[in-house]
Amino acid sequence: MANSDQFLEEFLLEAEEIFDQLDQSFVQLEKNPEDKKLVGNIFRAMHTLKGSSGFFAFKRIEKVAHAGESLLGKIREGTRVLDESATNVLLQTMDRLREIVKGIETTSAEPQGDDSQLVADLKTLMDGGSLAPRQNTAAPAPEPALEPVASEAQAEPKPIEAAHKLDQEPVNATSVADAVELLQVQLQGIQIQAQAEAPKSSELAQPLKVNVELLDRLMNMVSELVLARNRLLSFATNSGDASFTSTVRTIDMVTLGLQTSMMETRMQPISNVWSKFPRLVRDTAQMCSKKVELVQLGAETELDRTLLESIRDPLMHIVRNSVDHGIESPELRAAKGKKETGTITLSSMHENGMVVITISDDGAGVNLPLVAQKAVQKGLATPERVAKMSERELMDFIFLPGFSTKEVVSNLSGRGVGMDVVRTNVQQIGGNVDVISSDQGTKLRIRIPLTLAIMPAVFVRCGNQRFAIPQNNLFEMVRHKKGSGSLGLEDFYGVPVFRLRNKLIPVLF
Repeated sequence: MANSDQFLEEFLLEAEEIFDQLDQSFVQLEKNPEDKKLVGNIFRAMHTLKGSSGFFAFKRIEKVAHAGESLLGKIREGTRVLDESATNVLLQTMDRLREIVKGIETTSAEPQGDDSQLVADLKTLMDGGSLAPRQNTAAPAPEPALEPVASEAQAEPKPIEAAHKLDQEPVNATSVADAVELLQVQLQGIQIQAQAEAPKSSELAQPLKVNVELLDRLMNMVSELVLARNRLLSFATNSGDASFTSTVRTIDMVTLGLQTSMMETRMQPISNVWSKFPRLVRDTAQMCSKKVELVQLGAETELDRTLLESIRDPLMHIVRNSVDHGIESPELRAAKGKKETGTITLSSMHENGMVVITISDDGAGVNLPLVAQKAVQKGLATPERVAKMSERELMDFIFLPGFSTKEVVSNLSGRGVGMDVVRTNVQQIGGNVDVISSDQGTKLRIRIPLTLAIMPAVFVRCGNQRFAIPQNNLFEMVRHKKGSGSLGLEDFYGVPVFRLRNKLIPVLF
């Protein structure tokens, strides 16, 4: 890659980081307009973007960023008050800059466009003037293109999952020599890969940007190393040589440590996704004429970067749904005795090898009678059947394709494609979605694996065949002893069944 290409790539990465920072900073500043330190941080970020664009002669970015910087300068000096109008125009400025940068990513050149009206609006506000009200002044972030397609985690080259099952039975090798030779090859390959693209800088404590393809190649080689380790373990189990057994144990520990360290390189905090949500909530609430506060808990929770990409759009849709469907208008909330500003809470945590993400709001909850009515209207169930359904069964209707309780289709909702694809996308990565709702709000609980590179499994044998069952798909394990009285199999109209806590479970042979 030429030096100019490297500089351009660094500029694009820096610009994206600035946009993410400004997304959050503008929303915080709107709540605390007197925070001079925050104004200064926004001003410097805009100035950095303008200066970097000048190096590449990106005139549009330079002109728009300069106009935004000038308005921010007046706000920083205290000669201009940051009101809703100024915030909207500054957010438009950031959106325009992001749009231009996206064009540069595609063509490596600045796209054509007319920014005269935006620059004029910024100058008007800078000079102390006001803008005439316009419809949809602050457009919300674009609706995620939710489609039930293969996630990035499924599309990119994946490590050999079998190599990561640390509790599996050792794989037999033809000889100790073969296993040792394979282990040496894998170790040598990992060393060569690491040295080939190792940083020349001696400042090892500084963050380092590493190509994703390199990480994937190293992960695959570690996978092969684990397989070779497993072969050695099978020989060590039956070996009477104490020195050989001790060496294999050392290799086992080193391999496990290497695998753990490689897994850590794939982990990223969920805040990388959540950073865009304050702006999303702010703009969506403004479109719906509502007041909404976003609270984030557990933003430091880490999970595989591929899973972050897979849950980004589903989470965005759920948050938008919470604002549009869940939170009531300020007038209605006041009539119910609630505070006018609704609250949406995002939280995440690790739980039993999974990541649990909860999205809750203090809105009106899901209107189950309306859900039942819509289900009957669409022919999904009969009135008699709906009357006997539990709340959880009724809740499942909202995840069906084309199902919506909205009477009017808008650019936010009403098409009935959102929750269906949310559940589909989450299930594609081995997760599940659960909904709990009441008149005090709605809570969606998403459980997804910590990573797709490691899949804990239980190995079972049936005849001469062995099967690996992912632990995430297991609800309970019961040991059955043939002819053990009440634990024996029963016949139910020709089908063998197992009675567990007075529930008959079919048995497959």
